[in-house]
Amino acid sequence: MVDGRDKATKEDVEEFKIAFQAEFPARSLNVREEGNVSAEINSLEQGPEESLRAYYRRSQELLRRSHGRDAPEKGASLLAPIEAVSLSNIIATFLDGLVDDSIRSTVLARPNILSESLRGAYNAAEEAKSTIEKLNNMERIREERKELEIFRSHYRQQYQRPLDASRDFIDQSRPQ
Repeated sequence: MVDGRDKATKEDVEEFKIAFQAEFPARSLNVREEGNVSAEINSLEQGPEESLRAYYRRSQELLRRSHGRDAPEKGASLLAPIEAVSLSNIIATFLDGLVDDSIRSTVLARPNILSESLRGAYNAAEEAKSTIEKLNNMERIREERKELEIFRSHYRQQYQRPLDASRDFIDQSRPQ
């Protein structure tokens, strides 16, 4: 890119900018702000109405402000020890601050979740949320079917015929 900078396209410049920012995240020289970041990390929690994605983005921003970065993609430089500590702290706080206990428990049951990446923790939380929603939906459908069977049974006992036969009787008795 540097050798051919006079022939670089806008896309090349944008790619370089993204790679550069990933390699060298912004650093704050304001010590007072750093103290606030530490307090923010310690109090990081998902808001009651905050989406998982918004909470993840807020956590990413906190990681950036704490001079850290997420685990690198292939080809990027490895994390410095201080970055690894900062990342691990943010991941633990991110998971601990999840509003839904069942999502938190499901994600924390995964081995090595704290040594992966913030993105990995977020993806695991989204996956757990989706699985839990599917299970809850299946349970709701099962309960509705059970209720319907009970209703049919009571109907059969009271009217000595199955519910489906009664529907046919009603359809036949309607004026046309």
